[in-house]
Amino acid sequence: MRRRDAVDEQLPALRPGWCWATVRDVGEVQLGRQRAPEHHSGPHLRPYLRVANVFEDRIDTSDVMSMNFAPEEYERYRLADSDILLNEGQSRELVGRPAIFRGEVPGACFQNTLVRFRARRAVVLPEYALSVFRAYLHTGRFQAIAKWTTSIAHLGSDRFAALEFPLPPLAEQRRIVAKLEALLDRSRRAKEPLAEIRRLEEAALGYFVTDWPEELLGDHIRERVELAGQRWQSLPVVGLSNDGVIGPRREALGTKTAHKCKVVHPGDIVFNPIRFSIGSVARYYGSEAAIVSPEYSVVTVAPTLSAEVLRRFLRSPIGRSTLETETQGSVRYRVYFENLRQLRMPLAPREKQEEAEKFFSSLNRVLALVADTEVLLPRLESALLAKAFRGELVEQDPSDEPAAVMLERIRREREERRAETPGRPARRRAPTIS
Repeated sequence: MRRRDAVDEQLPALRPGWCWATVRDVGEVQLGRQRAPEHHSGPHLRPYLRVANVFEDRIDTSDVMSMNFAPEEYERYRLADSDILLNEGQSRELVGRPAIFRGEVPGACFQNTLVRFRARRAVVLPEYALSVFRAYLHTGRFQAIAKWTTSIAHLGSDRFAALEFPLPPLAEQRRIVAKLEALLDRSRRAKEPLAEIRRLEEAALGYFVTDWPEELLGDHIRERVELAGQRWQSLPVVGLSNDGVIGPRREALGTKTAHKCKVVHPGDIVFNPIRFSIGSVARYYGSEAAIVSPEYSVVTVAPTLSAEVLRRFLRSPIGRSTLETETQGSVRYRVYFENLRQLRMPLAPREKQEEAEKFFSSLNRVLALVADTEVLLPRLESALLAKAFRGELVEQDPSDEPAAVMLERIRREREERRAETPGRPARRRAPTIS
């Protein structure tokens, strides 16, 4: 167990009856099994979960793969009810993203892109542990301990196991979990209309691009090749984010290439031809001209085509699939303006295009509110847990067994059981939490 040393003294004080422990104190941590191509067939195939299956609020079962697990491996990597899976290797924003397993895939195991936490239920409730991990995700604690390999952040099972863990009395955990469940049920209900708005967006796009004759996109777009020249110092600099938003550029422009930047006007479509993906297509909604990287392609759209329809079509899976027929490059896809001109897409009559432009412009304002709400809702649980730490979420019961006493009692019981096992020496006594 963890000593109260200089590191612990730097941690914030907890309310009476709580103590700081480590993740290893309160549960078993196991990194998933290394994947090998030859193990995808054989006599012991088992379903296994990957990063793609783990979302913060659910286990996605739509794309579960199978791998050959020998019986002894199966016992080691088998998932049990209420095990918590966390993304071990992922982008900085998503590393450590947790989800609780409720038997969604019977007999499932897990891959090494995930780390499993199995709660010692005598000291911690799985649901309380999940809340702590979600709080750590949203407050950046997982990101702070993660290490980078190329472009992927790795949580690391050892670093995760050594992470500090705020532990209340078991009875208080039950009260916290019950209170959180009641409060977060409102959050879940709030997400339902948000999901319906997203479905409406998809259906609307289908209405404007389905069952209309296909036309050559080159007849409705042209490339904007206006360069900044000496005006670059007087124009705002914008860039594309990974989620397809055009905003202020974070990196400074190099003075040697700044004059080569391309000018983008309100309503233009911008994309990166070398890293073309669903997230790299965006429309500029600014009110004045700006400049973007010389590497980007800037497209202006004729009145015969709604720029909003074009943006959504190019960002959709069907648009991406259509574009792949026009890509260049053997190693990395490249989509230049000429490739875009050759694309054929369904085009509604002009009056429908005008209707689409108005509709999607209004929908954008609603979606902006949706996006803000979707950012705020996940932070709710961590804020509620912070209130619990301060003693503002549930009342304390003086008769609850303090967490430090509980940990010490459970440790002694484990040592006694080990000592009673023939041929197995007792483990060295761990230091007591003071």
